[in-house]
Amino acid sequence: MDIRNILISVKGIYEQKIKLGEKRAELRKSFPVGKEGARVYVYVTAPKKQVVGYFCINKVERLPINMLWDVAGHPSSLSKDDFFAYFSGKDRGVSIHFDRFILLPNEVPLACIKIKYPRFHPPQSYIYLSKDFESVLLCNNSDLT
Repeated sequence: MDIRNILISVKGIYEQKIKLGEKRAELRKSFPVGKEGARVYVYVTAPKKQVVGYFCINKVERLPINMLWDVAGHPSSLSKDDFFAYFSGKDRGVSIHFDRFILLPNEVPLACIKIKYPRFHPPQSYIYLSKDFESVLLCNNSDLT
């Protein structure tokens, strides 16, 4: 089975929580099912604008919001108010559970990605990565400059 890897965008405050191991569940309003084992690369939004690392998915849960809070509230590192504000107006949500975050040897700035992929735009939610794009993220960035 070929599982395509993914790129997501997160805010800087969550980058630090992920790196420190305080955040072990990423929340999304939508996300594909059956992605256990996929690698998820993390792009940090402005002002940083860089891909910083990745995690491998242990489990993806799509649940009613109240149930989702019970299983993913604490691991998401969100306050209850922020959690319910994020999912306001939604009946269901998704939690992406992971154990360990791997830092890339070199963070990959958006400007460098755009040298090789001029039409690239960071995702609002997620995008699938091509093998070529992923190899660019994993290299030492020498072919980006």
